[in-house]
Amino acid sequence: MSIWTAPPSIGGPPVYLIPLLKFRFGVSATREARDMAALAFDEKPSEDGLERFLGRGAGVSPGKRALQVGATREDFVANCDADHELRIQALEAAGWLPIETPSPQIAERMGTRPYRTRDPFIAGNLEGFMTEKAQALLQERVRSAAANIRISKAQEAPADFSVPVPADIDYLPFQKTGIQQIARSGRSGIIADDMGLGKAQPLDARILTPDGWRRMGDINVGDLVTGSDGKPTRVTGVYPQGEREVFRVTFSDGATTECCDEHLWAVEERDASGAGAPVVLRLAEIRTRLEAGAQLQIPLISHSGRSGAGLMARILPISDREPDGHLVVRPSDIDAMRRLQDEVRALGGTARADDKAPLLRVHLPRTVDPGAISAPVRILSRVRPISVKPVQCIAVDAPDHLYVTDDYIVTHNTVQGIGLMNAKPDATNVLVICQANMKIKWTREIDKWMVNRDLTVGYAEGSEFPDTNVVVINYDILQKNIERLRERRWDLILTDEAHNLKNEEAQRTKAVLGDLTELDGARMLPLTEAGQLVHLTGTPKPNRVSELWPLLTSSRPDIWGRGPKAREIFLNRYQPPVLIKKKMRRGNREVEMIIPMDGKPQRETELQLRMRGSGSFIRRLKRDTDLPPKFRTPLEIPVRLSKEDKELLREAEANLEALVSRISRTDVRVGETQEAGVVINAISLIDPDTPNFNELARVRRNLGLIKAPHCAKFILDELEDETDMAPENRTKTVVFAHHKEVIRIIHEESEKRLPGSFLVYDGSVKPSERQLIIDRFQQDERIRGIIISLAGATGITLTASARMRVVEPDWTPSNMIQIEDRIWRIGQERNVDIGYMSVAGTLDARIGNALVQKMESDEKAVNTIRFHHQTPGVRRKADPPAAAAPPVSDQPELPF
Repeated sequence: MSIWTAPPSIGGPPVYLIPLLKFRFGVSATREARDMAALAFDEKPSEDGLERFLGRGAGVSPGKRALQVGATREDFVANCDADHELRIQALEAAGWLPIETPSPQIAERMGTRPYRTRDPFIAGNLEGFMTEKAQALLQERVRSAAANIRISKAQEAPADFSVPVPADIDYLPFQKTGIQQIARSGRSGIIADDMGLGKAQPLDARILTPDGWRRMGDINVGDLVTGSDGKPTRVTGVYPQGEREVFRVTFSDGATTECCDEHLWAVEERDASGAGAPVVLRLAEIRTRLEAGAQLQIPLISHSGRSGAGLMARILPISDREPDGHLVVRPSDIDAMRRLQDEVRALGGTARADDKAPLLRVHLPRTVDPGAISAPVRILSRVRPISVKPVQCIAVDAPDHLYVTDDYIVTHNTVQGIGLMNAKPDATNVLVICQANMKIKWTREIDKWMVNRDLTVGYAEGSEFPDTNVVVINYDILQKNIERLRERRWDLILTDEAHNLKNEEAQRTKAVLGDLTELDGARMLPLTEAGQLVHLTGTPKPNRVSELWPLLTSSRPDIWGRGPKAREIFLNRYQPPVLIKKKMRRGNREVEMIIPMDGKPQRETELQLRMRGSGSFIRRLKRDTDLPPKFRTPLEIPVRLSKEDKELLREAEANLEALVSRISRTDVRVGETQEAGVVINAISLIDPDTPNFNELARVRRNLGLIKAPHCAKFILDELEDETDMAPENRTKTVVFAHHKEVIRIIHEESEKRLPGSFLVYDGSVKPSERQLIIDRFQQDERIRGIIISLAGATGITLTASARMRVVEPDWTPSNMIQIEDRIWRIGQERNVDIGYMSVAGTLDARIGNALVQKMESDEKAVNTIRFHHQTPGVRRKADPPAAAAPPVSDQPELPF
């Protein structure tokens, strides 16, 4: 069997670029390119030759006349016939959608298979063919898209916000913007706000992890923290918030923690009878309620089945049982008391210390202490301001979004979207679809926020479907209740954690969205004429662009289209497949098979602009906008290698090329720059448990050993150039390397030239010594640099440096981003300079350049796009850069 790969070929070539570049910039194309465009866009004469006698255009179908783009009230329309293959390919390559069954009137004017779009970013691809009416519509749509993009990122409340809210509570400012934008659009949409919104704690707050306590400022994406159930939960987002006023929150058992006024807490407000229901409140609301005398209780950590037998055996001999079931424990000293306090709280209990003696009043769950009469509770007792501090949010993937902070206090990240119910006062049929363990929470939150108290609320359980106005149901039982769901026409459908619908073949997706291959969407859950389907998700950028398709096509089919052809056009534009041809023998016959495989994302900027510009996509990220910029620079060192080093380098490159060829089934030859990307992609496929991984490690080590002395010289030269500067003006350097031998070489060179000025932080450093090394780097002006390995990729802060030199990059971009963030984080006040070091003119240099490009591509965030646009319909020639007009900073440009 032999395998070869080829570029994507399912879609046609981007022929539309030829006239577009000519129209916008006066760019000339080759004769071959012009001929290709003419075949697609010029008039296609009839094959009988009558035009020579009857004149040009006579007898020519409207779909074969020269391309013309007209406009209806909503759409841009281009003429085409069903048998004009070249034009069909060109229009689909430009992102236009076919009108599958045109009316007789449209077919008479625009051909038997005209194409349409409602999107200004796609329409602009054919701007040069537009009628005057279409040009005017394009200008209007571009202005509207620019306004929508601004709103999609806005976090301040709109001045004219008018959605009602129950007394004594209010939406957060960013929630008001999202609710109003989707409500006023009258269309379905996606709200994809970060889960970190509305919650922040100071960087020195303690967060409980499976390995013990860690500072909030040292928590990174991918780390494990402890959830409310006592089990590990992964951090899915870290969101620096800048400096804010911080408050100390004290609880009835003496436990304390710190947070800002916008922090969200899961609490129960108890009435006189002791009854209460869980609600989510900002600390600002909690302060107001405490002043009014409210009693607010927060959940305690679950001990998750962990036995407390050992603890009970130790404390019973030194304790007395009080009538209410509490234990009064008398530890031997203060240190023993604090250790017991931690153990009790870790088991979901409370332990209040006496102010004067080592005495604890302990209340444990009955599953731990059978003598306990009631369950322990923790009540908020006092909130007071303490100072202004840098703060940060984290989001976790636990179903309840709870994690454990100082003194085993459980804190909260919540969902959004309920306010849309209040924006539809006439809605009497509302459906909320969520995960099973969130049903009760949704029910209670709806009851808290709902303005129309005539509505009834219930949740489905198994095949029992509530006869209520508002129904909450989990994804797992949708199919069981599909008939009941389709009996009603819904005014509003909310899909919580909507990325659960990313697989279009899954039963849950089909139950909600119907069969996405059907053009009419007939089997979707039915909506009323003014009904809206709103997807709620904190992870709108999935692993594959194709996973966005179910959410986009179901929420705005007027923009993205529906059915197999629309999906094909979408994927060919944003994730074109790679075709793999396999030749296999079956008996005496050789059989060829062509298999489409998922390709890499393309045109991500355009996709993000289209989503935001549609007016139906809202995403706000809580980033630290005050952080200084970060600059990545490939540093190619022009060194004169020895004969031995050259031979070692050639051998390492040859071994790497052979390895990549074996993994990717793609020939890699020295001298072609684009191969570096192939290397990076191939490396991601290597299983750590295979010989290929060991061989890769050997090759990387050899490359590192060759580079190490030359990189060390470059780094030390930089530092010595600053010797005469005042200490406060010098810049420390963080050096990243992978192998111990490379780290040793760099450290030995530093000791020769700058003795005692470099520290090492790698896997050989004892855990007890690690923080001492970090503190010394941060605080000691005599220290000029630190060499870190992957052991320092997470959990440490090195903001005393604003310069990083990467000697041996990790070839996984996400790992390098984490490493860079050791110096680019809260507390950094200078521009950050990160240099990727390589030997000039080698494969290592090309890999370094490709890695930087890959990281830049991966980091494109949907809320940081700033583009500039010209007025559609105005021809612009290619002026020299110096003569170009200054950009208008607040308007998005069509990305051509």
